[in-house]
Amino acid sequence: MRAKRSNPDCLRGGSLDRFVASLLAMTGREHQESANSVACGRFNGVDARDKPAPAELNGLSHSSHRGSDRGGTEKKSFGMTDFDPNQHRMIPTQRWFEDFVVGERFVLPSRTQTSAVFAAFQTASGDTHPVHYDVEYCRSRGMPHLLAHGFQTLIHTAPGAGLFPFMVEDSLVGFLEQSSRFLKPVYADDTIYPALEVTELVPGRTTGVVTLGSTVFNQRKELVLEGMQKFLIRRRPG
Repeated sequence: MRAKRSNPDCLRGGSLDRFVASLLAMTGREHQESANSVACGRFNGVDARDKPAPAELNGLSHSSHRGSDRGGTEKKSFGMTDFDPNQHRMIPTQRWFEDFVVGERFVLPSRTQTSAVFAAFQTASGDTHPVHYDVEYCRSRGMPHLLAHGFQTLIHTAPGAGLFPFMVEDSLVGFLEQSSRFLKPVYADDTIYPALEVTELVPGRTTGVVTLGSTVFNQRKELVLEGMQKFLIRRRPG
């Protein structure tokens, strides 16, 4: 007669005893120790120090815990007592006015103008004109899709989307001015590619003005925006 198949991992209390008894009936008394080992999900001949802890059997323990149980591994401390927030920087080596050269470029992330981008701009700007948020309104006026506000295109030239402001955390005095020209329309689902380039350096006694030219292209390689941004940057001390 074939014994009923059981899953040892699910046995508890009396069910465990019945399972062991079933194994004994098939294998004989001389294999009692082996039967108990099988029922408990362990192996014979394994040193007691190497047997996994109960938490490990349930998949709740990392292998490092076993080493700790043996007493042979010193526990590691993961405290951050030496952490200095002032050294937590994207660009550790800071730059000053003298470190910039005309023609240096800062590429900014490309971005597809999804409906989420349109909605976020509406929330931030408060602009609710339907030309930016009602596709049927736009189509009735000959446009293929929602028309992006010029400022929605402009915000993608924010220097903080790239590395420039992280280079001048110690030397930046302020953002002085910006201007832009909107050359072609940007519609929903267009992808735009912004970039900044150093176009002029005007030194002063202790500071200098860095002018960045801004450009935005679309996926058709059309220039849709150009402009400039000026920043006051300290000269190197001493």
